[in-house]
Amino acid sequence: MATCARPLVPTQNRLHLYNEEREDFRQRVKLILEDPTQPLPAIDAANWVLERAYLQHNTGLDLNYAGNW
Repeated sequence: MATCARPLVPTQNRLHLYNEEREDFRQRVKLILEDPTQPLPAIDAANWVLERAYLQHNTGLDLNYAGNW
């Protein structure tokens, strides 16, 4: 798992939380409700900061940015 060398800045926080909600939290809740015996999928959320270039999106939360990677 990647680690961030410094704390997330506000823009990174907003984009990270948006991705967590859209790609992780919903999937995990659905899986738990449908089949709680299944293991939860692994994610590398810390690496999302680098892979998805959160710092390049400095205008705030652009809900359309997710389709740009």
